Amino acid sequence: KQWYQRRVAITAGGFTATYSADGADDDPDDDSDDDSDDDSDDYCDAEYHATEDGADDDPDDDSDDDSDGADSDCDWNWESADECHAMCNQYETSDTDTNINASNMWLEGSDYGNVGFVVIESEGNRQVLCKNGMGRNELNAICGELGYGEGMVVDASDYDVNNDLSSYSYVATDLTCSENAADLSDCSWTEYEDSAAPCFSGQEAAVSCSRANESSWSFEVTHFTTKVKTNRQGVTKVKAYCSASATQHGMDIDVKRNMDGLLAKFDSNGTLHMANAMRYKNSKEYFYVKYSSTAEEPNKNSHCFVCIVAPMDGGSADMSHSAFSIDEDCMYDVTVDDVESQIENFVHS
Repeated sequence: KQWYQRRVAITAGGFTATYSADGADDDPDDDSDDDSDDDSDDYCDAEYHATEDGADDDPDDDSDDDSDGADSDCDWNWESADECHAMCNQYETSDTDTNINASNMWLEGSDYGNVGFVVIESEGNRQVLCKNGMGRNELNAICGELGYGEGMVVDASDYDVNNDLSSYSYVATDLTCSENAADLSDCSWTEYEDSAAPCFSGQEAAVSCSRANESSWSFEVTHFTTKVKTNRQGVTKVKAYCSASATQHGMDIDVKRNMDGLLAKFDSNGTLHMANAMRYKNSKEYFYVKYSSTAEEPNKNSHCFVCIVAPMDGGSADMSHSAFSIDEDCMYDVTVDDVESQIENFVHS
């Protein structure tokens, strides 16, 4: 444990408490450390790192201060020596020296505050957090500390816009948070210099956080139109255009790389049929397909098309997480529930 090398004398509640290293001291003029003490002792030995409600520039001023992190003298309103000793024990057994919270932590590497690699300012130095041991609880606690919703892991190198990520040193590792931790007050971590194993380049913690009051997963078909023509031979030709948008934990999902577009159609019996796969047009940022029915196909002059966009899972469409839109020119009485039911049939067929 690295302790500050100075001692601070504090007057509170009618007695003087001298912070040193461990235990308490009957003699205010004796600054040596004591390992034990009786309950009536008014002098408390234990160096401190933080205070409950601020600090005081003026050592002769015993009033409480609510802020001023640069101050070196600490004010308390202790009512008994026992309170003093309890506070000493709290700081003697503290697990960490580095303070990590929203006042000295931020996400760096993007134009948005909710995504990037985690930067912590400690003793005037900008350092990074090692992601060893991080899981769902830790991600959500980091995002919650910064005022966001749930989080997910991202690659720190994707946000190394200044190519200087390797110049950051690690400040802490093994972040551990309780289940449902709302922020870092329910977490502990290990000072990097005290860690059992090193962290290497590429192990910098980086997160993407959902914005406050925003769902961690948002996915919808934003636009769907069709152009339908039937020729003299009774063949129906369709051009379909479909756009989609998806975000997860505040980060936009690349629709082209991660989604499949499908054109489906209802028949007059209320059954949904997959018509054609759709191709993504980069220049227009939408899915597009041409579809033709045959003259022998029943109800060729009646139509009801549906655009379905689904995440790709192992090369095939994950219909269980799909989004869809019904063509506004649908000639049948089709509802959203009808489509959901039919998609459910595809998933379990």
